[in-house]
Amino acid sequence: MMDFVRNRLKDSIVIKILLGILMMSFGIWGVGDFMGTGGLDPTIAVQIGKTQIRADEFQRRYNRELDRLRQSMGAEAADRPNVKRSIATSVVQDITNTATLDGAGRDLGLVITQDRIRNEIRNEKTLQDPSGGFSSMMYAQLLRENGMTEGQFVRLYTSDLRRATVLKPVLDAAAAPKLLVDNLITYRGEGRSADTLLVSTAAMTAATVPGDEELKKLYNENIAAFTAPEYRKLTAVVLTALGLTHPENVDETEIKKYYDENADRYHEKELRHVVQLVFDTEEKAAEVRAKAAAGDTLDALAAKTKSGSVVDLGDLSQDSPLAASLPAALLLPAHEISQPIKSDLGWHLLEVTSISPPAIIPYEQVKEIIRKSLADDKALDALSEASVQLEDGLAAGTALPEIAKNISGRLQQFDAIDVTGKNSEGQLVTDLPDREAFLRAAFSTTPGTDTGLKNLAARNGYYVIHVESSTPPTAKSFESVRGEVVAMWQRESRVAQARELADKLAKDLAPTTTLTSIEAADKRVSYAQLGPVRRMGEPARRDYIVDAKRVSPQVLAKLFDAKVGDVFVAPVLDGIIVGRVKDITSPTPDEVREAEARAAVELKGSIQSDLAEQMTKAFAQRFPVEVNAKLIDQTVGER
Repeated sequence: MMDFVRNRLKDSIVIKILLGILMMSFGIWGVGDFMGTGGLDPTIAVQIGKTQIRADEFQRRYNRELDRLRQSMGAEAADRPNVKRSIATSVVQDITNTATLDGAGRDLGLVITQDRIRNEIRNEKTLQDPSGGFSSMMYAQLLRENGMTEGQFVRLYTSDLRRATVLKPVLDAAAAPKLLVDNLITYRGEGRSADTLLVSTAAMTAATVPGDEELKKLYNENIAAFTAPEYRKLTAVVLTALGLTHPENVDETEIKKYYDENADRYHEKELRHVVQLVFDTEEKAAEVRAKAAAGDTLDALAAKTKSGSVVDLGDLSQDSPLAASLPAALLLPAHEISQPIKSDLGWHLLEVTSISPPAIIPYEQVKEIIRKSLADDKALDALSEASVQLEDGLAAGTALPEIAKNISGRLQQFDAIDVTGKNSEGQLVTDLPDREAFLRAAFSTTPGTDTGLKNLAARNGYYVIHVESSTPPTAKSFESVRGEVVAMWQRESRVAQARELADKLAKDLAPTTTLTSIEAADKRVSYAQLGPVRRMGEPARRDYIVDAKRVSPQVLAKLFDAKVGDVFVAPVLDGIIVGRVKDITSPTPDEVREAEARAAVELKGSIQSDLAEQMTKAFAQRFPVEVNAKLIDQTVGER
């Protein structure tokens, strides 16, 4: 699916239908069914029926998805072989889904007319101005941002419409059964209230600390809690472009030479400010144009003929995508209304309201911009050269401190650091480059070796780590952590006391006993009503604030499993809850009405997804899939 459509036309009916299809699980055909085939032309990556996807197109899509993942996860995680294989599989699946539905549309003889294309584009909500009319400015911006001509956009959009048309009849027929909607609303909307007593662990009396024999037993049973993590001693060299070359070191003659050699870059092109009226037919456009009098502007003509608002296309240059779609705008004299001009979106009347002639940007105006650009280029060249020296030094066995000195790299040394980035004192080390990737690399490298050259996530430098040594996880001696063991024993003792008291209160709680009376008799417990709450712990009333101290997954599970009057006991963060279910409420008619539409849409979407998957599976039988497994393996291995 086209990225720019996915990003800009999110409300499109095309997108609503197709996004679910293009993001289906890998299992429509099954990864094993197509990833092992071979025998294709080496230049073809995937063949679906008669549709062929060339290797360079597959590589482009794969690189794009890998780059996206690198930006979100970091290069280290994204470059793992299993992750790269998953990306390749996903790209093949996406290509296969698209080609299958496109091919099905062609086999069914579907024809997407120009009128339909024009109407669909003009009805896109994201391409409409505040008054609801089609915005040529937003359309031009869409083309410009994605470097596309109108023709390219229309061709891709036509393909999307064809696939949407294949699925639409089946998906439109999908409906969520009322019984299913009602049951879902009732289940989600049910509220429950309970009278509760919180038996606080803090209110329990700490028991006498036992002797070392019992404490050592607790220490041994929880040895993981008293074990120091693995620490590694690291030496690293960090190399960045920043600082290798400064703008002030770029000579003035070099700047002037660049300006002269790239004079075309500093020529401002002619700009024409264009406005337009758009009509559905040539006849209507000609009828309005015929009423133009000498000296009329397009605004005056629109007002005279009641033809709607004039659309401002802004300043167009010769290489503007919109100008390429309406070339007459580049030839029209200023302040003259054009004759009707045809495009894929209808018939246009244009007027050039002003022309800004070409101009040369003075050297002094761009000198500092060129200086910085040249400095950046020199820094990147220096970075590349330094990275080669760094790799050569590693290959020669040169120590990292010496390499860092030779290439002006930043040397960093860590005597002891754990996998979370803390030192042996438990303090967070704050000056790590690419923190997560750096630590992953350091702890996945064999002690005594180096990581090899690694890219910084921002791609403005490199680093290499040498793992000097590793201290394995080591249990701390009982004597050194005796205080921690005592604290653990006391916590567990208080929890056990709280549980014992809670169990006794629950057992002795008669149906007529009020929980407030128990609170009055025992200051170790506190009373409060919990609820009404729903199954996920959210309030069932807008005026009710849930007491977080009395809620936990265990409390909610027992609350919704019990009947009115039932007593339950469940742990919370700071103690034990004794609860008695007070009442069970169903959603109100207003809540049902409010939730009905959302639940119906949600269920309908799930049903549509299932139908689309089944329909695509059926069409897939007509279009056998062949994948150039060797090429895919090469692609995954190269990046």
